[in-house]
Amino acid sequence: MWLALFLTLPLADGKIDFDFLTPSTFKFIRTWGASPGPAQNQELKSEHLIVRISQTGQLTVLAVSSGKVLLAEAAPARRVNGDILLSRHAPADEEFFGLGPRPDARLASRGREIATQSPFLLSTAGYALDHKNYGRYRFDLAATNKTLARTTIAGADRLEYLFHYGPTPKEIYDERFKTGAAIDYSPTDVELLATRNVPRYARRIDKQPDACALVHSLVHASLSGTTVPAVNLDHYPAVSEAFAAGLPMVYRDQPLANPAWRERLRIFLVTYLQEVRDRGYPIIHPLPLQYPTEAAARERADEYLLGDELLVAPLCNGTQRTVYLPRGNWTDLRTGITHQGRQTIEVTGDAATPIFFLRNGAILPLAEGNTVRLHYTPKLGAEFFLWESDHEDISQVHAGPSAEFLRLEIESKVARTYEWVVFLGGGKTLRHTVHSKAGGNEILNLPLPW
Repeated sequence: MWLALFLTLPLADGKIDFDFLTPSTFKFIRTWGASPGPAQNQELKSEHLIVRISQTGQLTVLAVSSGKVLLAEAAPARRVNGDILLSRHAPADEEFFGLGPRPDARLASRGREIATQSPFLLSTAGYALDHKNYGRYRFDLAATNKTLARTTIAGADRLEYLFHYGPTPKEIYDERFKTGAAIDYSPTDVELLATRNVPRYARRIDKQPDACALVHSLVHASLSGTTVPAVNLDHYPAVSEAFAAGLPMVYRDQPLANPAWRERLRIFLVTYLQEVRDRGYPIIHPLPLQYPTEAAARERADEYLLGDELLVAPLCNGTQRTVYLPRGNWTDLRTGITHQGRQTIEVTGDAATPIFFLRNGAILPLAEGNTVRLHYTPKLGAEFFLWESDHEDISQVHAGPSAEFLRLEIESKVARTYEWVVFLGGGKTLRHTVHSKAGGNEILNLPLPW
């Protein structure tokens, strides 16, 4: 069992209250004033972190496993004329994300100065800083000085933040979830909502200049601690039904003219709302969240994944756009054509059909009336766990090559008709319908089609 460590550390001009909330998360509070005792250097350890605090309050954080310096202050935090000033070393290979929704088309933020009311900063060094105290924040991320990341908090009387160690972005969100509260959602939250019914756990995204700026804001928000963003469609009357289909939560007081795609995605989106509840991951997965080591993925704020499987490339300006495909293979659901990853392609679309790419080795459930179609892209094995909200349980679907067969398996908790849609490449598909009983285990072994 992990036992939290809480300490008060005296400084010459105040104190630090330090608390290991988990082996990878600590709370840091710096206040200024009378000292409660003599200051001295401190080294605090958990299973995963080493935290060194000098007698002047200067902080250095290291990873136990590698000895890597995660964060090193260039100087102790200072309070000057009511502002708190922070200065941290920013190695040349460190990139920054987060700091709230904004229309910036560039995703990575090194070299920028950003004023924000959402001071959640995600670093590729393997940590996030989740600032908690009130104040007006301004971040200078190696803009003025290429070797330093500086933060100014105006109007603050103390410094308070949570430090979350990953080292990957998903592990950072895991840590953040351990210190927060789970959402209490309804399965109907992924339908078109009336304004009065937007749930409290969702973050309403402010009106942006246009639909492209909205996409950028959603991606930045999802790297800033926002798990479920909500979009007011009345702010964007010109957007298509296809564009709206790729947004996880939408609201307005007029119905959609063609809600078919939202209905298809409902079972998929409900499963990922449950993941938000269970894991604290954002329902929108920006490319750096899913592919943290892929440098090209750090630049794209105009596309994102829904969950782990589905790459969304919204058409927000005209009928053509470029799409960056991360590593792996990706199948265009409109055509069935598979594209190799780590390249940028040109696509043309329309207002009726969203531009979705399914990752190789993934299963995407889409509802068609009372049938759930299981779209599978071989040749890798895949699985998906459908959350059955009425039963508080999961149905499992699995697919993959096995010896000379393609094995397709459904363990359904409910009686339901499924249809396997297996993409074979070149626009060809293999389809099989399965009528599953509640609690049944339906297995198809088909001769390999390649």
